[in-house]
Amino acid sequence: MVGPLIAAMRASVTQTTVVAVIAVVVAIPLGLVSDAFGSMAHLAGLAAVAVVSGLAVAIARLRSTRELNEARLAVQYGVARVLAEAESVEGSATEVLAAIGEPLGWELGHLWVARGETLRPVGTWSAQGVHVPDFEQATAALTVRPGVGFAGQVWESGRAIFLADAVATGNFVRAEAAKRSHIRDGVAFPVVSGQRCLAVIEFFSRKPTESGSEMLDVTSALGTLIGEFMTRLHAGEAVRQGEARKAALLASSLDAVIVIDHLGIVTEFNPAAETMFRRRASEAIGSELAEIVIPPKYRDAHRAALRRTVETGESVLIGRRVELTGMRADGTEIPVELGITRVEGADPPMFTGTIRDISDRKRAEEERDQLLQLEQLASSNARETRDQLEAILSGVADAVTAQAPDGRLLFANQAAVDLLGYESREALLSAPVADIMDRFEILDEHGAPLPLERLPGRLALARGEPGEIVVRFRERGSGEERWSAVKAAPIRDREGTVTMAINVIEDITTHKRAERAQRFLSESTAVLSSSLDLDEVMGQVARLAVPTVADWLFIDLVLDGIGIDRVAVAHMDPQRLQEAQSLYRGAPPDRLAPGGVPHVLRTELPELHPDLQEELESAPPGGPPYFRLARAFGMRSALVVPMSSRGRMLGALTLATDPGGRCFDEHDLELAMELARRCATAIDNARLFSERAYIARTLQQSLLPAELPDIPGIEAAARFRPTGEGNEVGGDFYDLFESGAQGWTIVMGDVCGKGPDAAAVTALARYTLRAAAMRAGPPSRSLHLLNEALLRQRDDRRFCTVAYAHLEPEPDGVRVGCAIGGHPLPLLLRADGGVEAVGAPGTLLGVLPKPNFEDSRVSLHAGDSLVFYTDGVVEGRGVNGALDESGLSHLLAACAGEGADAIAARVEEAALAASGGNPRDDIAVLVLRVAG
Repeated sequence: MVGPLIAAMRASVTQTTVVAVIAVVVAIPLGLVSDAFGSMAHLAGLAAVAVVSGLAVAIARLRSTRELNEARLAVQYGVARVLAEAESVEGSATEVLAAIGEPLGWELGHLWVARGETLRPVGTWSAQGVHVPDFEQATAALTVRPGVGFAGQVWESGRAIFLADAVATGNFVRAEAAKRSHIRDGVAFPVVSGQRCLAVIEFFSRKPTESGSEMLDVTSALGTLIGEFMTRLHAGEAVRQGEARKAALLASSLDAVIVIDHLGIVTEFNPAAETMFRRRASEAIGSELAEIVIPPKYRDAHRAALRRTVETGESVLIGRRVELTGMRADGTEIPVELGITRVEGADPPMFTGTIRDISDRKRAEEERDQLLQLEQLASSNARETRDQLEAILSGVADAVTAQAPDGRLLFANQAAVDLLGYESREALLSAPVADIMDRFEILDEHGAPLPLERLPGRLALARGEPGEIVVRFRERGSGEERWSAVKAAPIRDREGTVTMAINVIEDITTHKRAERAQRFLSESTAVLSSSLDLDEVMGQVARLAVPTVADWLFIDLVLDGIGIDRVAVAHMDPQRLQEAQSLYRGAPPDRLAPGGVPHVLRTELPELHPDLQEELESAPPGGPPYFRLARAFGMRSALVVPMSSRGRMLGALTLATDPGGRCFDEHDLELAMELARRCATAIDNARLFSERAYIARTLQQSLLPAELPDIPGIEAAARFRPTGEGNEVGGDFYDLFESGAQGWTIVMGDVCGKGPDAAAVTALARYTLRAAAMRAGPPSRSLHLLNEALLRQRDDRRFCTVAYAHLEPEPDGVRVGCAIGGHPLPLLLRADGGVEAVGAPGTLLGVLPKPNFEDSRVSLHAGDSLVFYTDGVVEGRGVNGALDESGLSHLLAACAGEGADAIAARVEEAALAASGGNPRDDIAVLVLRVAG
């Protein structure tokens, strides 16, 4: 009876049940001993044992339930606390796993996150004293799909799974590693949000674990909690991206966008609104909309309509586009088209107004009204019609034509004659339509050929419907390109038959060129600022410019002040590109050539060649190099502009077009000059960065020994990996040099901070210790001298740590004396695999006037190694786990018998792996091994 009760106090429900059954079974034959078997006394005793055993099982169950409830509360509190401080589940994976695993008694945990069609491990945790490298490596190398493996089954089913014996499970992919690591039981549960499984968390134990439904209930609740947290994070990121997209849309919108609150106060005023109303956003935001953009005579009506909309939630303007009158800062009024929307979810309500200046459209409508008067003239003879059209349209600046149903031109004003390139109106009207159209290559807004049937005039004649389209006209002879907004309206007679179509062609070339140039320069700025690698930036600019602004692009840089280096060539045809590069290598340009890139580099003045073919005809045979290239590929037009920055000529940018391309003009030259200016700035920045990085590397190398000296009977090896960029030098350092008749000095140090000041402290420490080593005395004396030098010569409170040792040969090995100034203690690796720390911790150097340093001695024999390192080795905290002093000792123990270089390499690899390949601090390792 006592056995089950004792078991109920400590054992699990299953174990208590086993003890209870054993107690009942043992009690049965006890009646034989006392000859009372089967008697009432015997049966009563059995009943008592059975009752007590049942009571013990009940007690164990109650205790287990209470402990599980306590663990559940601890887990929920721990997870909630971690998530409240976390920025992402992946970044706090170890803390989340520890908060769950420790209270529930698990020993090892992993977090798997869904990435597309696979699950990948992003976090791991192990209990104190649990070290299973084989199983961790197998997990880190694993990527699973739905239904594959332990985590894959949970991901596919969306339900928690308990694994009673991992090694015996057929679908457990890591069974072999689990067997070597003595892994037994496991549990995995999904992290869900709604119907989606976002991640899977799994735990393992090396001892049997009960698999009650209560455990699965706990994990299910945790999965939902963590899933909601991940969903909130994703929602927050979506909100931030939405805000960024909104800001970008407001900034790039061609329409004015104004946002007001329920009182009519402006809260958003985009750049287009600044341009339209000629007010800065800084003065508009916070002001009442009625006061800054609405004419005085309409302000009261606006305020009343706003109050009514806020109070009733109804408005006749919301969701519609209406034409109103706006007011600029100088008081002038302009016609605008307004669309109002209510901002969803805002309380009190807010409203967004999208405003378009329709001054041009109003003028066009007035012109169209005049053109509609031609409807009464449609039945008149052609001569009368032309006279009346000429009288009405003689003063219209846009090109206007009247087109008969068969396509012939009945009328054209002078602007149309000039646009289509004819000498007179009579010559244009008598020319066949096919000849007129053959003079141009007609393209749509995206540069694709546009069939004549899609022109608005043709559609108006065929369908009787007005139309409007943006067209690119490229003149076949000169290559000149113009953008036009073509509008057409049908003219009907009294019976409704279409008798002609009126075409209005508005030249928008200037607007389109400015728009394309601005977009191109904006994209090029993003490309130029995306990298400091010169070759990568130039290649990206070349790909961006071709074929957007030219068919060819060349970038030449000044080389060593005298030569020319072509760093980028671009063309859409790879074969022509290769031919151009071969031609350049065969005949590089002469720096004294009278034109092209050499001339631009000498004079720093741009060159514009609108018609290269005309120049080629008058040039001598062969000609300068740039003419040879133009003749070889039939280039039509070219321009060369200088690239200079900070008063220094860096190179030249060349743009050219193919035989069927357009001719460059002054607008293209301005665009190329701006692009060259931005390229030059990017090139200069890249070079400055490279020079700064080179100086930093050179300075860093000067603070370390060029090579380790040869010490008789001693193998020496070192590893050094700095962090930071540019002038971030300084930090960790080491030194090994001969001092005295037969002695050698070893120094391993770490200076506070980085940069020039840190480098100065490093140099001071290194050369002070070298000077101090020449004087006889214990290692602590050298550290005292360095501490005094730091206090006397530095007033910036920079300190450093140093592990200082002196090595002297002995008949059976070497003797090492050392003193430590706030630095990690060196580790002694014995030949038999034993690892021990050497020395005693001391005071930081450069802080206190009377530091405390303790001298210690140790002897090394054949096969022994002494390892010096900086704290960057043991500060890694990556997804592959952390490397601390204990882990470093275990690593060194596994290096017994290896050479000094192999030991140094393994320590460096372990430090990099622990930091995920991105160490936060310098890594320095110095290994001395007694040959044997």
